[in-house]
Amino acid sequence: MQPTVLSVGRLVPRKGHIYLIDAIHKLVEQGMDIKLVIVGKGPLEQAIREKAKGLNFRLELYLNNQELEKEYKNADVFVLPSITDDQGEKEGLGLVILEAMHFKLPVIAFDNGGIREAVIDGYNGILLPEKDVDGLVAAIKKILTDNDLRKHLIETAYEDVHKRFSVEAIIKRHIDVYNSIIGGANQ
Repeated sequence: MQPTVLSVGRLVPRKGHIYLIDAIHKLVEQGMDIKLVIVGKGPLEQAIREKAKGLNFRLELYLNNQELEKEYKNADVFVLPSITDDQGEKEGLGLVILEAMHFKLPVIAFDNGGIREAVIDGYNGILLPEKDVDGLVAAIKKILTDNDLRKHLIETAYEDVHKRFSVEAIIKRHIDVYNSIIGGANQ
């Protein structure tokens, strides 16, 4: 069965899709039969289509929630290759990473902006330096071939995302902050 690599994000330079496409080209050159799916729309649509020529590639410009959930469930690896763009803009938290973890998809991301708040390298995902195409190649290959690593990343990510980022967890943290403020004001 052909493994699928999924990435979700606007088609803008900051999302780094070109680095992911370069990595997939290298994997194909190394003999891997692999499929790439990118979900998003934006000004780089045509450039991304051009760069992905020759790959088993599908670009989805718009998906409803059920269709997007199906993409997460059908993929084998999720990659968010965000970079710092020419204007100095960085990735925020990367909510798509949390979605991928929720749907039990192993995550690889570039260490950019708030991504390190969600991805703990080697624990719940793989974090690489920005623009590290060779590292991305190795990480994708490792996740697709090392079942123990894959299982570990999926299990810890699923548990971690629900422990740290669920609505209940966030509400509890807010209540704790309010209580500490109120408690400090009463002293």
